[in-house]
Amino acid sequence: MTYDAAVAEPLRPGFKAEAENIAQVVRAELGLGPLDALDCFALAAAWGIPVVSLGELRDDGAKDRSVRRLLSEDAGFSATTVVLGTKRLIVYNPRQPPGRNASSLSHELSHLILEHEAAAAIGDPAGPRRLLVVGSNDQAVTMSPSE
Repeated sequence: MTYDAAVAEPLRPGFKAEAENIAQVVRAELGLGPLDALDCFALAAAWGIPVVSLGELRDDGAKDRSVRRLLSEDAGFSATTVVLGTKRLIVYNPRQPPGRNASSLSHELSHLILEHEAAAAIGDPAGPRRLLVVGSNDQAVTMSPSE
């Protein structure tokens, strides 16, 4: 799924009202009023969605070279959601400022809340386990334990 900010599609009729209703339900589930701050890490935890930093992927076999590439200043990577069957994982860049991370996490959670169809996240099924991570600028980096 790609997004082109220059040619945004108009929202379908009723979308804003539907999104507002969903937001009220989600906030109520967390015991929040309409003006209370939303802690997206708490929302992800309440929904059982792990949120990990890029550095934590090393523990799951991602090679240091791949992680360093996404952490570099010119990578433009903020966050992404990896979907495998019914499992969800949000990966974020810890080098971004806290406000940017909060924005990126809320963006990723909104895809899940609104049940957007996920783009392919797992590559080359014939080869070793590979994880294709696509950033907000559509830059793709493959992470593989065998790199």
